[in-house]
Amino acid sequence: MAIRGEYIKRDMRLKIHVSCRELYSEIEIEKTFADLYKALEKIVESLEDKSIYFFSIEIECGSNTMEPETVGYPQAAYPEGEYNPWEAQRLDFWLSAFKAPHLHQHIKDWFVRLEEVLEQIKGYKRSAEGLWEDEYTQFCEPLISYLANCDIEFVPYYTRLLRRWDLMHEVKQLEVIDAIFRKFGACAETEELLYCRVVETEGQHGIDQVEKLFPFLQEEYGDFTKSLLFRRMVARWHAKELELHTETANAWNSAEWFIFKGCSHKELEDGAKRILDEVVGKSK
Repeated sequence: MAIRGEYIKRDMRLKIHVSCRELYSEIEIEKTFADLYKALEKIVESLEDKSIYFFSIEIECGSNTMEPETVGYPQAAYPEGEYNPWEAQRLDFWLSAFKAPHLHQHIKDWFVRLEEVLEQIKGYKRSAEGLWEDEYTQFCEPLISYLANCDIEFVPYYTRLLRRWDLMHEVKQLEVIDAIFRKFGACAETEELLYCRVVETEGQHGIDQVEKLFPFLQEEYGDFTKSLLFRRMVARWHAKELELHTETANAWNSAEWFIFKGCSHKELEDGAKRILDEVVGKSK
């Protein structure tokens, strides 16, 4: 099978066409992954073309369609006729692959390669950080958002891509991560996701994520501010800020500014201050 690139001038988007002969054939689905890797390489080859702002992979499966479950899948409204990366039908191929557990590793391996591509992009001087499908959607964001809401085994791959995305221009992450945590509750995978979100990739709404989830977190942990996850967040955030201000030689009073200060949930501020006092006291 061959892939085909199409430049959509109106959208400034490179569309990579990939064909899957039979949506309900696991053998054909498995074969299609070879072309999906080629599609990523085609994107890499096009990164120096400054006329291309956006990228997408369209997997054509004939007339066969499958309707994804809508639970946790953040559909987005777009004007009729415009490219909408969040349309459910764009997930037909992936949904079919997901329904075959032995194909899950193929999906995961492809995400690992995508992660490598996102890291590779940093070497190109493009007009925006990261890789985008349109001005609101990071590349393959709808796909990993859906899969991570379907099965806990894909949550770590959402976390990995989160580290590569441009979260200073985030749109859907707050909603998606909220849905993931509420669906699966507190476990190793969701705790790592929330830690990454708040400490490693705060973006625009890292702190807001905990505020939004706080009533649920209280139910999950009894007292979230006494959990190991909360302590880890507070201590690491403080350490990062201390490193930053030491490197820049800026004055910084950790007693006046710390993570969760000024939150709408006073318990978060009080809990962070208590832990900070312990951390600072032990470092003296």
